[in-house]
Amino acid sequence: MWRQFHFSGILILSLASVTAAADKVAICHRPPGNPSNVHIISVSSDDVAGHIGHGDHFSFGGFCYVVKPGDVDASTSEQACQDQFDGHLASIHSQAEDDFISQLVDPNADGGITARIGGVEPGGFCSGPAAIYHWTDGTTWDFANWRLTTGEPNCTGAPASIQFWPNTNGSLSGWNDTPSGDGLGNFVCKYQP
Repeated sequence: MWRQFHFSGILILSLASVTAAADKVAICHRPPGNPSNVHIISVSSDDVAGHIGHGDHFSFGGFCYVVKPGDVDASTSEQACQDQFDGHLASIHSQAEDDFISQLVDPNADGGITARIGGVEPGGFCSGPAAIYHWTDGTTWDFANWRLTTGEPNCTGAPASIQFWPNTNGSLSGWNDTPSGDGLGNFVCKYQP
């Protein structure tokens, strides 16, 4: 079920984990003054903006997610996720998780917004569809959402990483492989509470 929230004048659509009560949303609560004590709580949809405003993050499937600006390259963004959240660039394991991250990256469905996620092909060569990707968090590669309209992965440089195009980007929706050294503007961190 998609939820709508308004935060600082921005409409946020979220497929955040919804509890049995229809008006509850799962949030990774980072208590002010003790942000290392992160835990998942259910809050009223009316309270979401306040929680996000003081530094909480949306939760999905027992994990916490945050979109960060300032992506320079894959290794710098991965290190930032580790340093700031003891997490990694986001791994994605289902269409539902992919849809959830789409809403985080492009909450207003503007299109054209992208972000780096944690898929990398470190082989040192460009092998297109034969490339063997893995997640920086070490989880199993059990889902992919490559953009079909451009024949991804088609690898434009190596080593390669994944540019996440939300499902609001029309024919550009889906994952694009890109050189790991390219800056993508945003990146998505995923961490456990």
